[in-house]
Amino acid sequence: MKPYVSLDCIDDLIKNEKETIYAVLFYVAGLLLGSLSFGLYNSTAVINLLSSLYSSQQFGFTATFTNAFTIYISVFLIVVFSGLFLIGYPVIYAVPVIIGIAVSVKTTFFFTQYGAKGIGYSLLMIIPECSAFVAVIICAIRTSSLVSEHIQKCTFGDKNGQNIKIS
Repeated sequence: MKPYVSLDCIDDLIKNEKETIYAVLFYVAGLLLGSLSFGLYNSTAVINLLSSLYSSQQFGFTATFTNAFTIYISVFLIVVFSGLFLIGYPVIYAVPVIIGIAVSVKTTFFFTQYGAKGIGYSLLMIIPECSAFVAVIICAIRTSSLVSEHIQKCTFGDKNGQNIKIS
């Protein structure tokens, strides 16, 4: 007997995981936007700027680690605190786009500058680091958007106009 997936099951999955699906779609849109924008603005000034930003030779391990940790914790806190405010809801979904653009520009830069070495560096260093970061951010986005949605329902009421009591 052949197993099948009903459309109700797919509808429930989409309904229950819509925050995660939106975050992944916005991240992919950021990846595409970053790749296309790097191709459009590929000039010597941009290359020199990115070379100075991504050159870890001038910084030590501690400075590089501190810089990356500060950026990652800042983005995480932006997502978390955006979920506590009604106005912050669009910011929650802008974060994956910005992360996607940054990852795409970094990967494209190393590919265009170093060829096969850039691909190897991206596969070994950039992609695993960003994959872990994006997974954490997607979980934070899901939680923050659910908190924001609950605050909105408590403040303005649900679809029927009934206020929800916080217990």
